[in-house]
Amino acid sequence: MSEENAAKKLTEAFGESYQEVVRSAMDNQQRNVQLAQGWVEGITGVFESQAETNRALTRAMESYTKVVEETVKSQERTSRALAESLEAYKEVIERSN
Repeated sequence: MSEENAAKKLTEAFGESYQEVVRSAMDNQQRNVQLAQGWVEGITGVFESQAETNRALTRAMESYTKVVEETVKSQERTSRALAESLEAYKEVIERSN
């Protein structure tokens, strides 16, 4: 085998190995990008779900607050009516004495 042939075969062998290394690195990089995209999509889904949960919780809290406010107003009206009734009974009792 001549030196020229040996050098050519070495270059070809090295070239094929190099191409395989580059191809493998590119495949790995593509898998990494796909994994990163999947991760981002998953995290985005979690954040969207949390945002919707927070919106629903906020709506529920607003509704609860309105119910509590109405209940307090109703209790205030009832207390006023009871106080007025008590005063009226006191006046009746005082007049009958």
